[in-house]
Amino acid sequence: MSADPAAGRIRDDAWIQVLGFLALASGLFSAHYLRAWPRPPAAAVPSAAEAAIAPLVPVVPEAAPAPAPVLPAAPAPDAPKKLVARRAGHWVVDAAMGPGADTAKIAEAVANAADLDVILVKPGDYREGLKIAASVTIVGDSGAPGDTRLSFAGSETIVVAGGSVIMKNMTLSNDGKSGEWVIALNRGRLSLKDVALRSSSQGIRVSDGDLDVADSTLEASTALFVEGKSRVTMTGVTATGGEATIRADGPDVQLTIRHATVRNSRDTAVAAANSAHVFLSEIRFHDDADAIVAQSGAEVKVSHAKIEKNHGCAVTIGGGATVILEQTRSAKNRCGVSFTGPGTLDVTDSEFEDLELGALMIKPGISGEVIVRGARNTGIKIPRKVAGVSPVY
Repeated sequence: MSADPAAGRIRDDAWIQVLGFLALASGLFSAHYLRAWPRPPAAAVPSAAEAAIAPLVPVVPEAAPAPAPVLPAAPAPDAPKKLVARRAGHWVVDAAMGPGADTAKIAEAVANAADLDVILVKPGDYREGLKIAASVTIVGDSGAPGDTRLSFAGSETIVVAGGSVIMKNMTLSNDGKSGEWVIALNRGRLSLKDVALRSSSQGIRVSDGDLDVADSTLEASTALFVEGKSRVTMTGVTATGGEATIRADGPDVQLTIRHATVRNSRDTAVAAANSAHVFLSEIRFHDDADAIVAQSGAEVKVSHAKIEKNHGCAVTIGGGATVILEQTRSAKNRCGVSFTGPGTLDVTDSEFEDLELGALMIKPGISGEVIVRGARNTGIKIPRKVAGVSPVY
């Protein structure tokens, strides 16, 4: 049987339509997903010259720039260690760093202390120098000054350059060369109580400041030297010096000493010069070369004093100085009062006895420049007329 040609054409047309439909669907699917998929960037078209040498030059991808090296930060300079007291306003110094100690050095406590802080120093030997400009109190933690010892072998052991400083119950010394001071008070105020100052060289130098010393001992070649604009008060002090034990020099100096002993001076016990003002009350001078020397306009007032067993004179006056003696005893000295130059002596209610060269000596040729006044004295003969002034008996 032969196939119907019309039916064959119909079948072919149907397959062609089916295949066309599948092709159309496939095209739509591909176009959709090709649009969604990211395309690679178009390659640059090389120029003719570049194309010519391309086979000869390897293409090396450009490397990303290397990140800058990260250098470690430079270490900060070491800052000075800042100490903090265990108890606010209260420092404990112990050379052995025992329990409760804040530091082993007084200087560290001073450097870190605030005004009005108290520094308690345990017994021991402290070999260091102090520079103090704050208002602090430094106290030896013992029953005797000899238990807590501060010494230095350089320049001044203690320099006070400001503030109000209090030191108690300690021994202070300097082991340096001759001429070094244990204490230099340049400005500010310093109070010493129950202090033993010992030095083969110099003791305390006050240039411009206020000094109070109570119940203490001073042993030095020059125990105290005061100059500049200064005020010094000493009470209950025993002073010993190899040279002039106590010296006051300058018109703005005011020195007051009460209830004290000045002894064993190989030169002068108390020397005042250049219009210094000195007041001595209830003082005992013993075994000194000369007890009191007033020169160049100084003014010295002595009250209730005992000047006994000295190698020189009780008082020496010159250079226009003035000395006032009230209720003072001069005994067993080389002489009572000696004028080596112009000056004034006003003496009342005083005693002079057992004096090798007499109670009053005036250097020949200066009697016209000497004024002597007195009343109610024993053992001294006041001249009837000295420098044109009639004395009062």
